[in-house]
Amino acid sequence: MPHVRRSWVLVAALALLLTGCGSDASDTGATTTTPAATTSAVARSVSESELQAFADDLVATTGSEGGIVAWAVGDDPALVVTSGEADARTEQALHAGDPFHVASITKSFVAAALVLLDADGTVDLDAPVATYVDWPGGDAITVRQLLDHTSGLGPFGNPGDGAEDGTGSHYLALVQRGGALTLDEVLAATRDIAPVDEPGGSATYSNLNYVIAGAVIQAATGEDVGTVLHERLFDPLRMDHTWYAPQEPGDADPLPGLYELEPDLDPLPTTAFDMEPWRTVAAPASGAVSTLDDLLRWRDAVLRDQSIDGIDVSAMTEIGPGGYGLGVAGVTADGACIFEGCPPDQTFTRWGLNGDIPGSSTRVLHDPATDATLFVYLNRNALSLDEPTLAFLED
Repeated sequence: MPHVRRSWVLVAALALLLTGCGSDASDTGATTTTPAATTSAVARSVSESELQAFADDLVATTGSEGGIVAWAVGDDPALVVTSGEADARTEQALHAGDPFHVASITKSFVAAALVLLDADGTVDLDAPVATYVDWPGGDAITVRQLLDHTSGLGPFGNPGDGAEDGTGSHYLALVQRGGALTLDEVLAATRDIAPVDEPGGSATYSNLNYVIAGAVIQAATGEDVGTVLHERLFDPLRMDHTWYAPQEPGDADPLPGLYELEPDLDPLPTTAFDMEPWRTVAAPASGAVSTLDDLLRWRDAVLRDQSIDGIDVSAMTEIGPGGYGLGVAGVTADGACIFEGCPPDQTFTRWGLNGDIPGSSTRVLHDPATDATLFVYLNRNALSLDEPTLAFLED
C-alpha cells in the first residue's frame, strides 16, 4: 500500500523508538543498587474505581483507543480493568484476556532461555559470540554482553540507526522490503552496522544484540528460537497463550492498534498494513505475543520467584550501571534510563519490562520492596509512560 511507505524519512525518529528502545551510551563508572526481591514495605491500596480512572486517563491522554491495566500485589489475585475498545473502526471490543504484541518484552524471554541454556551447559554466557555465530568482532564480544547491551554494537531500530545523519536506517530498509524476514536475512543485512564502543564498555541499547542472541540459541541448540522458548519457558510456566509470532501462528490475532505515521496526520490502524515485517525485522528482540495472565506468570517467575523450572534466574535482575540486567531494565525514580543513557551513580529501585511496536505499548513495572506490580497495555505505540506509571506506583 503506497500510502504506508510515503513518509519513512519524516517518521524515522518515531519508528526508531519501536520495541521500547533508545541508544545513548551510559557511564559504566556508575554505581548501582539492585533491589532485593523481598518485601520491606507495604504496597499502596488500590480500588477498582481508582484503577479504572487511571486506565481511562491513560487512554485519553495518549490518544489510544483502548487499554488493559492491572495491579497485582504479592500472591493476591490481580485487579484488572479495561478501557475503550480494540478498534474504533470495527467497534471491536477489548477484553482483558486478548493477546497483544509484547515487543521488547521478548528480550526477557530470550535472555531467560540463554540463562537456562547456560545452566545446563548448552551455552556459556561468558564465551565469545564467535563460539556460536560468525559475526564481525565476535571474538571479543561475550553472549552476556549481548544480553546486557554492553557489547558495543551499534543501534538497530533505535535512534542513531542512520536516519538522523542521512545514511539510512538498516531497520527501516528491511521493513520496507515487506513480508516476513528470516533471521539469516536480518543478520546478513546488519553486518556492516558500525560499533559504537569497545565490548564491555558503555551500555548502548540495541535490538541487534538480541537478534544475534537469537542466532546463538539456534546455533547452540539446533532448534528454532520459538521451539526453545516453548520448551524452556512457556510450557513449564503454563504460559499457554504466549507464542513467538515470527516462527509460528497463534490461536488468535493479536490486538490491532494505532501507528502515528506522521505527527500532523491521523494515526494509521495496524490493520491497514502488513505487520509481518515489523514482527520479524528484529524477531528475537521484539516478535512475541502474549496476554495479561501470561505476563503475570512471567512476572512471578522472573521478578518475584527468580526461578524457572527449578533453575535460578536472578542474574536477570542484576542491573548494571548502564541500567540493564539480562532482559530486564532497571528503573530509577525518573524511569528506565537505559534507553537514553544513565547518568553516573544511579540507584535502580524497581524493575521494568518495556515493549513498543506499531499499535502496542506494554509496561510491566515491579517494585520488589512492596512486591507490587503495575501492568499497562495501550493499543498505540511510542508512548512516554514512565511518569504516569511511576506516579501511580507511588501515589
